[in-house]
Amino acid sequence: NATEMDITVESSVDYSTNTSSARRNRKGGGVANQLRLTKTWKAVFTGRVVFIICLAAVAAGLGTASWLLFRNSEEELGEQQFQAIAERAINGSQAIVVRKRLGTISMVSVLSSLFPKAEEGVSASGFEGWPFVYMDGYEEVAQNIIATSSGREMGFCPLVYPDQLSDFETHAYDWFLNLRQSQPPFPDSVANSSFGQGIWQPGPDGRAHVTDGSTSWGSPYEIVTPILQHNLGAHPALMLNLHFNPTRGVMIDNIITCVNQSITNGDSIDHCLGGAVTDMINLTSQTEDPGPSALLFEPIFPAFDNRTLVGLLASSIAWRESLEDVFNEDVSGVDCVLTTPGNTFTYGVRDGVPYDRGYGDLHDSSYNHLRHNITLTPDDLFSEFSTTYQLEMYPNSEFFETYETNNPRNATIGAVCIIVFVSALFFVYDFCVHKEFDARQELLEAKRMFVRFVSHEVRTPLNTVCMGLELMQEEMVNAMDAARRSGTGNANKDSQDKKETKHTSTPKLQGEQLVGKTVKGEDAFEWLSLSQSVLNNAQASVDVLNDLLNYDKVQMGELSLELSVVSLWELLDSTVNEFRLAAQERKINLSLDFGDVAKAYGDSPELEPASKKTGVDQLSKSTQARRVVGDVVRLSQVIRNLVSNGLKFTPEDGGLSVLTRVEIVDAKAAPVEKTFKLSNGRKMILQREGVVFVDVTDTGAGMTPEQVETVFNDG
Repeated sequence: NATEMDITVESSVDYSTNTSSARRNRKGGGVANQLRLTKTWKAVFTGRVVFIICLAAVAAGLGTASWLLFRNSEEELGEQQFQAIAERAINGSQAIVVRKRLGTISMVSVLSSLFPKAEEGVSASGFEGWPFVYMDGYEEVAQNIIATSSGREMGFCPLVYPDQLSDFETHAYDWFLNLRQSQPPFPDSVANSSFGQGIWQPGPDGRAHVTDGSTSWGSPYEIVTPILQHNLGAHPALMLNLHFNPTRGVMIDNIITCVNQSITNGDSIDHCLGGAVTDMINLTSQTEDPGPSALLFEPIFPAFDNRTLVGLLASSIAWRESLEDVFNEDVSGVDCVLTTPGNTFTYGVRDGVPYDRGYGDLHDSSYNHLRHNITLTPDDLFSEFSTTYQLEMYPNSEFFETYETNNPRNATIGAVCIIVFVSALFFVYDFCVHKEFDARQELLEAKRMFVRFVSHEVRTPLNTVCMGLELMQEEMVNAMDAARRSGTGNANKDSQDKKETKHTSTPKLQGEQLVGKTVKGEDAFEWLSLSQSVLNNAQASVDVLNDLLNYDKVQMGELSLELSVVSLWELLDSTVNEFRLAAQERKINLSLDFGDVAKAYGDSPELEPASKKTGVDQLSKSTQARRVVGDVVRLSQVIRNLVSNGLKFTPEDGGLSVLTRVEIVDAKAAPVEKTFKLSNGRKMILQREGVVFVDVTDTGAGMTPEQVETVFNDG
């Protein structure tokens, strides 16, 4: 029965002694080496490709990170700059609107003080009291106030009731054409319409004459608010009724309602004194369109009668003007969104100058997080019924273009160049190392080829020498036996030491036989001993060469096992017997024991009386018939090396034992089968029966733990 044995063999030996076979082996080894080098080159090439990809990824990542870092730094700088610019700009815009409001307050104070009582007036036409008033030098005073308050226009509008219209028109034109003292009279064409002189308002066919206080939009108050005086003097808007338009008229009505309710309720009218701003309108009397605008109405009360509303001061606000001079000349890319409850308009800023973009919120919503806003008409300066204006500022892409530089690009290029430079250094280094590696590889390959060549070429004649010595020994022994049988020589043989003391032989032999000589027994045995020594040394040299080849094959990955069915017990017995003579010469007790094997299989052998050991002959036939699958040469080589090494380091009078034991697989366990392909091409399916252990124990110095760790190292 053949049994699988768990064992690992490290190398194999090619025993061919033919030179052509050696050359074929060298050729085969070269092909195998070429294949191995090809695999190595492919692995190196793959590694380089992966390395290049990694470098490219690192370069891309580093370049992207550098670009993002610098770009984010520029964006952060731009955002910080915008915060400062927007904060200063919105505060400046609010300050302009507040100055306009303060300017109207100043002008109203002058008008209130000039006519401190409601019944007082200066009409030369015989009319007394408000609304029959005028202010001589109004243009000059208004212009000075506008210059200091960032104003635009100021119109003085007395509050005229329907029964006063005719008298007021007479009073107004008398003032325009005759009564102006500080300045020359207006031309005769001033405030003239297609219908002639009189209060007017826009109509479907141009200017329409106002004959009563009614409105087309349903005002509850029948009043007229004509512009009597304008800061520009003979302005086209003179005598225009501001109450005609709902946007303007509603704000006038709010002021009147607030005053009337306060008087009726006996409350203070202080909350009605605040300025009232209309929603967005278009100024129709301008030579150049200022864009969305508004009218600021300031109520006029006589200085000594602050509960009688007698007129209004109307001041125009062009909202674009509130954004002028609040930005530096180098500021561009800012969106200013002006918002009321009913309208929204967007301005842009380029080179510090605002321009109209259009109605609606047109800013880029991606910059909402940078929003700055302020109320242009604060509650503490404007009445509760005034329209609230909110100003919001946002940057756009044009703003950040100012802060964009080439630094991100340069940083990206620099980072990539650094990676490329490092990569170039690496590849130069890799080229040098590869070149050195190739040179060393070629040198190593040359050494291997030299070792193989020498091993094969030297082993061939050594094998011939060994065969010649063996033949010579055989012929010498045959000749000595023939001489002894013929009685032609005298020989004495000691049965204890098996040494022949005298021997004379005169056989006639051809070629290698002894011819015509009489040889003494002592000399014949000396020649046999000498030839055996030469044979042993020659065989040792062959073994050394074989080991060199085996080591080279292991390194080259060319190890192969010649599997066959092996009688392990006989192999152990014959291999150990090879060392008995050497052990006897050194007085070392060498023993081989199969006792544990016999116990494992239930044998009851008769022990050898001298050694009390179980020899292979004491095993039962069934046990002796058990086999293992392995490489017989490798197995014998491993055993021989262990025994030889043990003898080498065992002192005289010491001992060396080889103990063989078997561990049988549990019968209850599932059977394990394995297929083997033998060296003769035959396949065998065997069931594992157990594990064979061979213990070689000697009485030598042994090895230190450090030496044990290096037993199976290369070399």
